[in-house]
Amino acid sequence: MGRPRKAAEYRLWQHPNGTWYVLWTAPGGTKRLSTRTTDKRKARKWLDQFQAGLETPKPPIQITIDAILDGYLADRKLRVRAYDTLKWACKALRREIGNLEPGHLSNSVMRKFAKTRQLQGRANGTIIREIVTLRAALKWAKAEDWIEDVPDLPMPVSAPPPRDRWLTKDEVRKLLANAMAFHIKLFILLALKTAARRGAILDLCWSQIDMETRRIDYGRGHGNKNRSVVPIDDQLYEALTTAKELACGEYVM
Repeated sequence: MGRPRKAAEYRLWQHPNGTWYVLWTAPGGTKRLSTRTTDKRKARKWLDQFQAGLETPKPPIQITIDAILDGYLADRKLRVRAYDTLKWACKALRREIGNLEPGHLSNSVMRKFAKTRQLQGRANGTIIREIVTLRAALKWAKAEDWIEDVPDLPMPVSAPPPRDRWLTKDEVRKLLANAMAFHIKLFILLALKTAARRGAILDLCWSQIDMETRRIDYGRGHGNKNRSVVPIDDQLYEALTTAKELACGEYVM
């Protein structure tokens, strides 16, 4: 197997006549392309736009759901924390409706999709997540000018009832007592005492914790989501004090 080819690196180069060029290495030697300007600032802008054009995925010849999911996954690979969950949702969509085009996504098609997934033993929550993923992929395709309109997809299943199961105090004590590793116990305490989600806890840095005023500022989340500022009680304060003494980086966990 040959050595993987290194991605091209683009740079600006000024010709003796003053014109700026974009240079990059390609099979066969160095390539160049004129920016048609002698102004370096304009040349830099031209280069940025040129690279953006290269990175924009080109629409396939046939716009199937399968092709849209391919493009959507490629675009989200480095942007989405739960990328594996996204892949599993796309896998089910590919298998059942991947050969269709957006215009085929009628109410009856979506109801059949939901019914098939239910017969395969999938819960309504899973089916809802898959259809929400499909909606997001179609919106992405429209933003990339792959399709003109986003179909109005129905949600053929009802949302599952909310989970209202709460741990008892005795269960909490047993959970903490059986957390053998200190970092696991600290994670559990942060989750119990601050009601923060896993992602917020894993993103938490020491700079977001004020031990003097006993406050944790979880900061901004992903997208437009804001996270809360929560107090630190005595039990969590003791655990964080120990963790701070053992810390060897900027992250708490």
